Amino acid sequence: MEASVSSLRNQSPADRLADTIQRMVPWLRILAIISFFYGALAAFSLIGLLLAWVPVLLGVWLYLAANRAQAAVVDRQWQALPEMLRKLYFYFALTTVMHLILLAALFWFLLFESGLLGSAKSGWPVLF
Repeated sequence: MEASVSSLRNQSPADRLADTIQRMVPWLRILAIISFFYGALAAFSLIGLLLAWVPVLLGVWLYLAANRAQAAVVDRQWQALPEMLRKLYFYFALTTVMHLILLAALFWFLLFESGLLGSAKSGWPVLF
């Protein structure tokens, strides 16, 4: 462990960046494949069929980001790094928006459909 820490200190920042990007590539590809699988599972339901494109699109962007990362490190095409970062930005931005929509839908369901505030319509006592 100590030898690896000292060897990291002796590397240039570009070498450390290249090492980090190289270790990131397989994880991006695994996450892309998982995202493709989620999209395929979502396509089996009627509502999921409308939204199945989202995880598939996210998987495509992750896989393209992994390809750009590998091109940057293996082929030393450093101009591929900004494109990789744009694809990762798109992935995280769309994932954040989808999570916010999911939280809003969950909040709506808990308040109005589960009976907490919806009980006022049926004559039951309101909890608030």
